[in-house]
Amino acid sequence: MAADMANEAGGGRKINAPLSPGLFAQVGVRDHRRIEFDEAVVFNGAGVLALDGDRDHKLSDGASATVRVRRDGPWVPNLARVMRYAADAGIMAAQTARS
Repeated sequence: MAADMANEAGGGRKINAPLSPGLFAQVGVRDHRRIEFDEAVVFNGAGVLALDGDRDHKLSDGASATVRVRRDGPWVPNLARVMRYAADAGIMAAQTARS
């Protein structure tokens, strides 16, 4: 989703946006739309891009950034499945010294 954010004086519909785990702030959204995979979206500064709720990237006045949502990015492991495999394979078992 691409959102056109309102500045403090710009109004817009108020939503509670996640800024980091457990931290929310009210922001104004003037407009939004669904974007397609691999569609280029240009953001113009000054502003901050918060892409995953934990990291942000500052854009200075006059700077711009182009972002795309793609399916060939880094893999995200299924941690529950990884831990189940490790336990089933005995990887999690403590090793004892043999005498």
